[in-house]
Parts: sequence; C-alpha cells; structure tokens
Amino acid sequence: MPNLKDLDIKTEPLKILLVGENGTGKSVALGSFYKAGKLRIADFDGRLKPIKTFYPEADIDYDTFGADNYRQFLDEIESLQDKCPFKTWVLDSVTTSSACCVNFQLAMKDKLKTTKGGLPATSWDEINGETVLFTKMLEVMKIVHRKHKVNIIWTAHPIPKTEIIAGEANRTTTLVAYGNKVPALVPGYFDEIYNLQKEKSGMTSYKHVVYTVPKNGLPGKTAFPGILPDSFDITGKSFYDVLMSYLQK
Repeated sequence: MPNLKDLDIKTEPLKILLVGENGTGKSVALGSFYKAGKLRIADFDGRLKPIKTFYPEADIDYDTFGADNYRQFLDEIESLQDKCPFKTWVLDSVTTSSACCVNFQLAMKDKLKTTKGGLPATSWDEINGETVLFTKMLEVMKIVHRKHKVNIIWTAHPIPKTEIIAGEANRTTTLVAYGNKVPALVPGYFDEIYNLQKEKSGMTSYKHVVYTVPKNGLPGKTAFPGILPDSFDITGKSFYDVLMSYLQK
C-alpha cells in the first residue's frame, strides 16, 4: 500500500496545462520536453514550425489531426491505456481538438440540422459528445500518468469573460472550447497551470514569461509553492531546462 511518506513530488511525472494567446510561446515551451525523453505531440493547431525552428535536431513524434482523421486520434487515446512508449504526451490544443470533435460528429450524421442559410448547425448531441469525449480523455490521462509514469501537457487558448457579481462587472477569462462544460472540466485535472505571456522589454523587444499564479485574468497554480517562483523568463531558453533548474535543486 503506498504511503505519502515515500512520495517524492519532485520526481513524479508532471501534469501541466499551458494557457496563453497565440504567439506567447506555448508550442516552443512544450517542445522542450523532448529533453525528458521520447515526446509525442497530438497536434491539432498545426503549429509545429516554431518547434522545428527552435529545436531543429529534436527527436519528436507527432501526428496532425483534424475532423478527417479524428478516428485515428480516438484509437490512439484508447491504446495509451495499455501501452505508452512516450515519456511526455502532449495535446495541442484543447481549443482546436474541441472543434474537431464537434465537426467529426457532424460528419458522421446521416441527416444534419441546418441554419436558414443552409450551413450545418450543432445540437445538444454534439455538445454532449464533446463533454463525454473530454471526460474520457482526462480519465485516460490519469491512467497514463499513474501507470506509465508519463508527463502530460495540454495547451489551451483563453477568451475574456465578464461576470456580474453583486452588481459589479468582474473580468476574467475562460478556456476556449465549443461547449461550456469542457473549460470547467479540464483545469481540475492538472496540478500545474501556467499562463504564458509576451511582455514588452525595452523599446522594441519582447520577452516570454511563464506565470505560475493568476495574472491578467489568466489562471495559474502550482503544486510547488516555495519551489517555483511566481514567474520566470524563458526568452531564448528551454522551458524544460528552466523548470528543472527549480525542481531539481
């Protein structure tokens, strides 16, 4: 029977959600995890060029998925439960994979509802299907992380949201997905949620900063308070190397 006294959280595989707008360095950051061992990217965003540019010789396994080969992605998710030959498994991103999930379901329908303009229209069936799929994916990720000792990294894009609380407008953000349940489900799985931001540095240059705490309405949390700082600069650096420089002290 496992005992918490024997658990070394610094050596356990990581579960990381990277949140940030386009251009903040999420893809390059996740690509740096090839240094931890064999890296697999389930690519939905089609943004592998920055990784290739930054790490031209990196040995990284990937497939680019869309509605046309979504079944292949589902088969991979199922197979990972029994065997996962990778040290890190990446979903890039929640946002685009959510849209592909809905489009895949629409393509499988014999008869589609349409808008007045004749375009395909989604129903509660597709939204429920998206929720069921992501629930299943998160359960599989738990198994892969625990059973096979694999790092899990997902990326997501934020969207501003305004909530009225006690008569006052409160501006926050949520994850972009097709339905409303997935943005609520996904963050709860991850121990580490980092928001990446591109900030001005001097008159003409910018820097890429990782925040482990909420910043500018974006979520942030860590299981390593006091070990990881509230923020660290990864401009021109390997995200993996910088992260390990703190965790392996």
